Amino acid sequence: MMFPIYINDLVALLTQYDIKVKLFAHNAKLYVKIVNGVDIRSLQVALSALCNWAAEWQLGILCVYHIHHLLSLILQSVYLRSS
Repeated sequence: MMFPIYINDLVALLTQYDIKVKLFAHNAKLYVKIVNGVDIRSLQVALSALCNWAAEWQLGILCVYHIHHLLSLILQSVYLRSS
C-alpha cells in the first residue's frame, strides 16, 4: 500500500520543476519541452531531485542511461543551432 504514497510524492516533486508526469501501472513517463540551455539546466536540476528522491525511498531508476543519451542529443542540437 506504499505505492500510492511514493507515486504521489514523485508527481508533486516533479511538477515543482514544470515537468509533466504520466503514470501507468508502476511506470512514470516524464515530459518537458526543451527550447534552450536554460531548459536543459532546469531538467538537470529536476533529474537530480528525482535521483535524490529515489535514494531517499531506496528505489532504483531504470532509465538513467536513456536520460543521459537524450541529454547528449539535446545538447548537440542546441549547440548546432547556436553555431
